[in-house]
Amino acid sequence: MDTALVRAVETLILPPGGPLLLAFVGVLAWRLRVGRWFALTGIVALYLLSTPRVAAVLVDGLQRTPATTAAAVRAAGAQAVVVTLAGRYRPAAEYGEAETLSPLSVQRLRYGVWLSRRADLPLAVTGGALGSGEIPLARLATRVLEEEYGLRPLVAEDQSETTWENAHFTAKLLMPLGVRRIALVTSAFHLDRARYAFERAGFEVIGAPTGAYGGEDEASALTDWLPSANALGMSYLALHEHLGGLWYRYREELERRR
Repeated sequence: MDTALVRAVETLILPPGGPLLLAFVGVLAWRLRVGRWFALTGIVALYLLSTPRVAAVLVDGLQRTPATTAAAVRAAGAQAVVVTLAGRYRPAAEYGEAETLSPLSVQRLRYGVWLSRRADLPLAVTGGALGSGEIPLARLATRVLEEEYGLRPLVAEDQSETTWENAHFTAKLLMPLGVRRIALVTSAFHLDRARYAFERAGFEVIGAPTGAYGGEDEASALTDWLPSANALGMSYLALHEHLGGLWYRYREELERRR
């Protein structure tokens, strides 16, 4: 399925688009009982998905792999550290560039550098353009690595548009180099789906999560139920991961039945 079409469908299903669309349909059909239920359901869903408590419930189960250490990665026999990238930031006028890596990508890349240096392992990055005419994320990451960290990646896979492609395209570059066991760096909420994809591509994966959601402070029962943009964003990411994981497994099941 075309990546742009998938993202358009996601926008209409995931928050805030999904609940807002449901509420809008309800308003149009307000005279009908079902219309009023649609409107109410959309408003309540948007509120709940904006609360830290519900966001934490949605992300629970995604962050199953604890933080690791360089010593543990070395002991597990990792041959390289692989960082999956996630989005761009633009305009990046303060850097004198049209665009650079998004905060989420920078978070992953920074930890990847930290881990590769302490574990004395080569670093690989993966991420494509995600749109026509855009600079691939792997190239942006390579620029950051060279200019800010004085490093050059072992490989920079720059053709992928999805996590599944991250894994399989990176395998085509690393496998010929004899690299099969990797420390996979990505966001804690994304690690399960990324691990699944990279293992299906033939890698032995040591999870190296970063940026775990929750636990920043001891929120009160009241603030747990107050809506926030941060919680809505995490609800979106968590639902995206749950649906993405289901899709990967469903697609494999379809391929087995062919």
